[in-house]
Amino acid sequence: MDAPSPRSLLQAAERKVLIAAFHCSQLEKCLLGEGRSKDVPIPIQAHFEGVVVSVVAAVDQVAQAVNSALCLRATPGELVEKTFSMIGDVPGVDQWYGEQIGRDLRSIRTKIVHYSYTKDLRGVDFSIQEATKSYPGSRDLITYSREAVVYGERLRDLIPSIKKRISRHGAAAD
Repeated sequence: MDAPSPRSLLQAAERKVLIAAFHCSQLEKCLLGEGRSKDVPIPIQAHFEGVVVSVVAAVDQVAQAVNSALCLRATPGELVEKTFSMIGDVPGVDQWYGEQIGRDLRSIRTKIVHYSYTKDLRGVDFSIQEATKSYPGSRDLITYSREAVVYGERLRDLIPSIKKRISRHGAAAD
């Protein structure tokens, strides 16, 4: 089976952002219906993790599209940093990539997939542990999830410019 094309990776990234938005809306519905509980209910955790994993997957898919189109041969450990530094000349990419929520999301995703993370209950509000010291935003589950979706949407808005950028190097984004 051939590797996915840059175009299909970019389309998949756009879809992942929509999936993150879906999970966020479902999370909001779950939180509205929750009363006091000593444990975080599965639907709340599942939708929160869906937001995080989907946004990080979108970032990775855009990075892999750039990696493939520009023949960068980036290793998995350097993929995101190397590819986004290569397209830093695309208006808005440097600013987007510099947002601290991106690193925080990646850290939370690593904990979701490989370890565990703390989920705190304060009254009927849910919050998550601090993942990176540099992210100054809210740890409230729904606020954090909304900010993650906005971060993903800003990436989605950059995709047309990223397609143009990688197409200029003779690598069609298809």
